[in-house]
Amino acid sequence: MQIEQEQFFCAQLAREDEEPLVGTATQVKVWLLLEYRDPWTAKAVKDNSLAPVVQSHLDEQVAAIPGSRLLFIKQQKPAHTGRRFFLVRTDEAAPSLYEFELHRYKDLLALDLTAVAAGSPAYSDHLRDDPLLLVCTNGKRDKCCAKFGLPMVKALLANGIENVWQSTHIGGHRYAPNTLFLPHSVNYGHLAPDQIRPAVEAYEEGRLYDLDNYRGRTYYAPAVQAADTYLRRELNLLDLTAVRLRTASTEAGGLWRVSFYLPDAGEEHEILLQISESERPFPVSCTSPAMKPVSHYRLVEQRLVSSS
Repeated sequence: MQIEQEQFFCAQLAREDEEPLVGTATQVKVWLLLEYRDPWTAKAVKDNSLAPVVQSHLDEQVAAIPGSRLLFIKQQKPAHTGRRFFLVRTDEAAPSLYEFELHRYKDLLALDLTAVAAGSPAYSDHLRDDPLLLVCTNGKRDKCCAKFGLPMVKALLANGIENVWQSTHIGGHRYAPNTLFLPHSVNYGHLAPDQIRPAVEAYEEGRLYDLDNYRGRTYYAPAVQAADTYLRRELNLLDLTAVRLRTASTEAGGLWRVSFYLPDAGEEHEILLQISESERPFPVSCTSPAMKPVSHYRLVEQRLVSSS
């Protein structure tokens, strides 16, 4: 399939092809979020004006924290003079979010981010209760992020939602606008601006907005995200903490067997998934000529294993 890059938006193509969102969230267990207001480049977290010693420190910390990812964030109208840095420890039931105020970027050198990510009590004073909402808007990385992300930010601000931050690449341009609700790390794709207020209200109430736009919880591997979605659909579960992962294993023929415990019901359920690739390739992004198949997750079986 040949497509002229300037004539398409990869997110629009994904919508038109009704590409499934199930199990598409990038797996991240620890988010590092640095407020950076200078213009963003295509790969901003590497190509920026930070002092080399600061960049090296961040690179070393990310490398030392398993499952971590660094994003740059900014607000349209910052209400503070310093810079904010957040670290989010994702978890099924008890995630945590730390906030630090920086007077200069070199203040990061005094932070042991590996200790923060490990939940060290030395940083408990920096725990924050208020959630964050991230929207990927880096049009230099992919034009879909700006085309679909910026109207979402505008809609959020118009609805009086102030804890919204623009971010660099969350993952998955073709699912723009990409929204990430933290600290529970709930990732939605293709939300329309008129859906964002009910999505925010649902999150504040401790539940998912819907399962059609739900890409997954980044805490999980993609196949487990898919199993989580299918179980929730089968049992109509929207509570954020309704399920707990018990086991996940692969079997021959592209099968995944995933079991979850439902604490409220005292039940264990098992999901059997079949992973396959799409018959035709799709554009990786608006800016890359690369084409690749998309992984699809098909529900084979859902069954109750035990009930207490």
